[in-house]
Amino acid sequence: MGNMQPEAAIAVAVPVGLLGAYLYQFRFFINTFLGKYTDKAVEDLNDGGIVRSIILYPTIASFLLFVPLVFIALFYGAPVIADVITALEGTVVFHILTVVGGGLAAIGIATTIYVIGRKDYMVFFLLAYLMSVVLASLSITMVTYAIIGALIAAIFVLAKGQGAKAAPASAGSAAFDDDDDDDF
Repeated sequence: MGNMQPEAAIAVAVPVGLLGAYLYQFRFFINTFLGKYTDKAVEDLNDGGIVRSIILYPTIASFLLFVPLVFIALFYGAPVIADVITALEGTVVFHILTVVGGGLAAIGIATTIYVIGRKDYMVFFLLAYLMSVVLASLSITMVTYAIIGALIAAIFVLAKGQGAKAAPASAGSAAFDDDDDDDF
């Protein structure tokens, strides 16, 4: 709605997403209090009370927490955010949002590489980067890249599974090899 660049849109989406995550965590906090009703129903061997405390009460609490806030955010929030972004366009704040949004993508990639961190999968990251650079002039969408990546991953998993099945059959007498494994 604000006709923003992708980097600035990401910079706006991240705080909204964090607020949503905090709201989701707050729901768990509320559910801890509702758990006392479950404890009481279990002590009393009350089947109906257990069902209400596990299903009905958390559902009602989530409804009361999420529905009004999401309604208010959608009803008032989106136009207000769009107006603010339009007013900030061309200012230092908008430039900061653009820079931060671009940095968030780099941080996401760095975090993914750090979390995965397996050298045998690094070739897939390099392949994805090479494909995005080489095929940039074709204007291929991210969905297409995701489908191609899923197919490559499926082929890799299937090939790896076939290799694992074939390995014990070809090992033969190597399984009885009395080689000391002390030479690192």
